[in-house]
Amino acid sequence: MKALMTTVLLLFLAFTIVPGTGPVDMNPDWMEVEEGKILTVRLPANPTTGYEWTFSISDPEVLELITSEYTPDAGSENLDGAGGTWTASFRGTASGLATLTLTYAASYDPTMVGDQVDILVNVLDDLSLLTINVDEGALPWYESNPDKTVLVIRLPANETTGYAWQYTIEPEILELVTATYEEDSSAEQLLGAGGTWIASFRGVPGSSGEAALVLKYQRSEDANATETRVLTIQVSEDGVLEVLATATLN
Repeated sequence: MKALMTTVLLLFLAFTIVPGTGPVDMNPDWMEVEEGKILTVRLPANPTTGYEWTFSISDPEVLELITSEYTPDAGSENLDGAGGTWTASFRGTASGLATLTLTYAASYDPTMVGDQVDILVNVLDDLSLLTINVDEGALPWYESNPDKTVLVIRLPANETTGYAWQYTIEPEILELVTATYEEDSSAEQLLGAGGTWIASFRGVPGSSGEAALVLKYQRSEDANATETRVLTIQVSEDGVLEVLATATLN
């Protein structure tokens, strides 16, 4: 459980604001977690354009910068207009959740943004970090009620297999309201037919902050899950829920 919960949930939000300064073409290996403890990003940059990478951390008590430097591309040190790589490393300093925002903007006008990346970091007591790819492009499997105080989750399931959805919450600022299993309407008389697990959650009264809701599809006697889904949820003081990121492990 600890290995799963020590997550770095990646949320890529690249967008173009300045004409002629489009999103940066990132290497697929632009981010890595070294020895499970150090988060390092390597991003292409070109200071001759007047743009540079900067960062901000939503909760400096949870995450801190270790080092950052710009390195020109090999053999291009004396070439006008040549680019290079900005490298920065971060580590967890306390358990909790923090958003690391990396922004590529004009040094003379920070509002002129060329690219931006948000990384949601979940750090547990041992300060370990593990990357999980964001589940992008999938159909929504969760929704909120009109006032956004209850989050409803619907996931395919099949009770005849012995598998069922189980959940954990860290920290426990969310609570289960209801959980039911509904057979598919067209397959009620079919042996072995599947259905949908439906569960609703709300914020614990008097609690607020960010929580990781982890859903595992597994047999009760088996610690290994065939599928794991993670929702990172912001709980406000008035009970409003906002999904910050989702991830799926198969």
